[in-house]
Amino acid sequence: MKDPVFVIHGDRDALRDGEEPEPVLTEPVTAALLAEAIDEVRHLSQVEAAVRALAGAATAATSGESSTMIEATEEAPIHPNVKAQIVANDERGTQIVFREFGNTARVARNSVSQDIAHLGARPGAAFSDVAALASGKRGRQRVLREGDVEGGMWWAGQVQGLIDSVESCETVVRTIVADAEGIISGRLRRQLAPSADMTPVAAG
Repeated sequence: MKDPVFVIHGDRDALRDGEEPEPVLTEPVTAALLAEAIDEVRHLSQVEAAVRALAGAATAATSGESSTMIEATEEAPIHPNVKAQIVANDERGTQIVFREFGNTARVARNSVSQDIAHLGARPGAAFSDVAALASGKRGRQRVLREGDVEGGMWWAGQVQGLIDSVESCETVVRTIVADAEGIISGRLRRQLAPSADMTPVAAG
């Protein structure tokens, strides 16, 4: 797993949206911004924190983040350059697009996605203003087939920050399952175990 990336930020909503926040303090973040959950653990019961961690593992395996994980596998039928870029990227390597058009999406941060975000932010912008840049056909041909990671818009999530090598699909799935099992059998079980202080006293 990659080391946490230290970033300077203050507005977590801005960070979550892939924007540039005002610098306030330095703290580590992960692909899914799980460090924020760690910061807030003091406001949660230990059981709730464990359940939230388990939910995070399940979400990564069943949501859009899983597509990024599968992209970076040996079996994925895409250009090796794209897989290498996913491995090289950290959790900040994404860009929010299409928010102004009511169809917010998170994609890999490159010159094309940044242009899309810039054009979309203009007053009165319409999807037609970015359609050519956002073309799926362009992304599939130039990026996924030809390997030009700056050639079009392509999909990737913040989970990039947790991917440090190209592995087989089997390895990826087994890792997700093992992580979830570790949470269930370790942390969650310990938190659910009754405390000695709470052991009922038999009536005598």
